[in-house]
Amino acid sequence: MRLVWFVFGFLCLGEMAFAGGNTLVQPSPPSNPENLGSQWSILLDSTYTFGSHVERSHNLGSQAEYRYEIQALRNFRITGDYYLQLGVDYERFDFSRSNSQFPYSFTSLSGEILFSYWSGDSFYPVIRLEPGIYYTRDHVTENSFDFPIRITPGFKLTPNLYVIFGCSIDVYSNPIVFPIDAILEYSEQRVGFGIDYTLCKGIDLEAIAGWTVERTYDYIRSGPVNNSRGSPYIRVDLKIDLF
Repeated sequence: MRLVWFVFGFLCLGEMAFAGGNTLVQPSPPSNPENLGSQWSILLDSTYTFGSHVERSHNLGSQAEYRYEIQALRNFRITGDYYLQLGVDYERFDFSRSNSQFPYSFTSLSGEILFSYWSGDSFYPVIRLEPGIYYTRDHVTENSFDFPIRITPGFKLTPNLYVIFGCSIDVYSNPIVFPIDAILEYSEQRVGFGIDYTLCKGIDLEAIAGWTVERTYDYIRSGPVNNSRGSPYIRVDLKIDLF
């Protein structure tokens, strides 16, 4: 067992109900071509944000938020250190208080099609396709289907440093594109401490604690934009690679 890293930094995390999340990573140096990636990758991710008041909606009371995600991917080697990953992802946000304006949950169930780079320790997606259903409360309709696309190419600066750029393509988040029903996006901005511990090869545990600077509800078409006050949060991730 070994301690992999300890980091303090600013984390600006967008967790959007209808668009998923993007992750900025700093990969390890390229691995030996003979060091093949795992056949299966499993992620269990859980975050709890303590209660805070939503500005301009104080009658709602202090609202806490719990998020969890389960992802399973089957990995197929394309060439060298590049892989095709196919699987499913289930993600849900639950809120302690809700009303007609603020839903009690956001849920997504999507297929995962990833073109990824294997560093020798982890997979880093370069292109991510996520067709699936994205909905609030338990209301699944014909407008719940979406097909977000994430592109995150990387550039090697030094043997130990990569710079990752990214963008999202999601036609249903654009106000000029159908469906014409109101679309709600939820996002968070955070700062925190993180520690990543490798229990053994293929089993990685990450824990983060810090402060959620702001949570935002954005009704893109109909308005308004509602921000919350800051509050502490904790996050635990368990990553399992089956070789």
